[in-house]
Amino acid sequence: LYFCMQRMFDEKYIKGMQMIHSGLIGDVMGARCHWFRNHDWRRPVPSPELERQINWRLYWDYSAGLMTELAAHQLEVCCWAMKMVPESVMGMGDIVYWKDGREVYDSVNLVYHYNNGVKINYESLISNKFNG
Repeated sequence: LYFCMQRMFDEKYIKGMQMIHSGLIGDVMGARCHWFRNHDWRRPVPSPELERQINWRLYWDYSAGLMTELAAHQLEVCCWAMKMVPESVMGMGDIVYWKDGREVYDSVNLVYHYNNGVKINYESLISNKFNG
């Protein structure tokens, strides 16, 4: 049921889940998650034919972009808190800032819907100079 990533073994997350699952903080009615960075993921390339191998994160053939690089970690925590996976998701992404030939989005916004009606809003972008 869970994605089994690093947060599953972090003491602060474990304590948080104990508080949620014991009912100490009440029922989870929804959540907002975000992950902002100021980094373009592009690395220097010594030769043009190596572009896709070195900058693999920028191309759909090799990467799902922000969703697998960052969002997966927060969705992991949401599913852990809910003790279930979402039944549906809707969202969008675009290349808003890094117009450098990449294919994967530099900005995404999604809503995950669980079968009990709870919704999780997720936003990520990699052109933010503030908020880490």
